[in-house]
Amino acid sequence: MKIRTGFVSNSSSSSFVLVGFKAVEGTKLYEQIKNLDYDDVYELNLMKLKGSEGGLEDNAIAVGEEIASSDCDYMEPGKMSIKDIVNKSNDISSKLKLDTENDEIQIVWGTRSC
Repeated sequence: MKIRTGFVSNSSSSSFVLVGFKAVEGTKLYEQIKNLDYDDVYELNLMKLKGSEGGLEDNAIAVGEEIASSDCDYMEPGKMSIKDIVNKSNDISSKLKLDTENDEIQIVWGTRSC
């Protein structure tokens, strides 16, 4: 019989990989993303994550398209070219009317609470 000692939680989590934009408080991009309506983002099949509850640093916010996720210990293999990442990010920026540059494109990953 196995006995679990230490911290045990019933909460679940999900790992993710997002292509898009991430910013920290005090930046112009942070304010732009913060002011996006979650419903508008969701209608475009995008994600908006904020702080530690979103799997980011406390002072960070991100918006983009989830390109991979896992609710358990396994993530499906996949790939995306740099060209596709740039094109997808530019499309996201255009749809959300963000004032961004190519050097702000990021691949963001983490684990968030479900």
